[in-house]
Amino acid sequence: MSSTNLELPQNLELKKGPFSAQVILNGALLNRLTKETENGPVEVISGYADRSEWEILDGYRGAILAPWSNRIEDARYTFDGKEYDLGEREPGLRDGLHGLVYNQDFTVVEQEPHRVLLETKVTAGSSYPGDLVVQVSYELTEQGVITQVSAYNPGEKELPVGLGWHPYFKHTGSYRLSFDAQARVQADENLIPLPGAAAYEPTGGVVELDVTEGIDTPFTDLLRPVANLETEEYQLTMHYRGVLNGPGVGIFHVYTGDFLENRPNLSLALEPCEFVTNAFNREECKEMSLLAPGETRVLEAELVID
Repeated sequence: MSSTNLELPQNLELKKGPFSAQVILNGALLNRLTKETENGPVEVISGYADRSEWEILDGYRGAILAPWSNRIEDARYTFDGKEYDLGEREPGLRDGLHGLVYNQDFTVVEQEPHRVLLETKVTAGSSYPGDLVVQVSYELTEQGVITQVSAYNPGEKELPVGLGWHPYFKHTGSYRLSFDAQARVQADENLIPLPGAAAYEPTGGVVELDVTEGIDTPFTDLLRPVANLETEEYQLTMHYRGVLNGPGVGIFHVYTGDFLENRPNLSLALEPCEFVTNAFNREECKEMSLLAPGETRVLEAELVID
């Protein structure tokens, strides 16, 4: 394979204080976040290492999840009396995975050395009931980075929207993750949550994880929208700012990276999401997910890194 094939797609660099970042315009991916320390650079966000990884979307590293996050059961949902069929993602696989913008080209709306604002549009069609403007901004701070994902409804009718972000955080095989959530989501073999209240298994309030494999699970009913990750090289606090309303609304989704083709189990996906998997087909999410004409909704995730 030639070196040209290994080059990443169009990207730009951000810098502020000890932090540097790389953003890929296709998908608006925060592909790399590095902190300079006395002992050298520390990689925090583990993205695609080369074009070959990006082309197969290995793990959907850094994906922006819009207009829905995670899966939709059988890749079908009904809205305003009409069924939308998302088709097969690959032969024999119907899961409606990760929305519609993870591989769309974004344009640069604003750019500074430490900040960028990107935009793309979802167009009404067989997959979605209306036009939607999706913006993504990354702003480096002296402490880390602030990610914002916003959706604006320019049309004349309500639209279902569920936003999320899919970053992977590098570790060397040892870590500790903790947050306060009152429920762990129970799912079937296709990772679709069980019907109704059966989906929400009580946790006791405090979730602490230090395993390196075996988890691809949403946690919900957040007592505080804050997660703490400790690795051998850095400590990270994620502040989620978005909708919160009990079971199914307000999510930390944890994936331990078991099935990544590249560097499995050496990074942890900690995904802030507005709604539980299959939200467009779940009663507890439907009303909360509606975005009125002329309105904008924003998901924000701030990373503070020591």
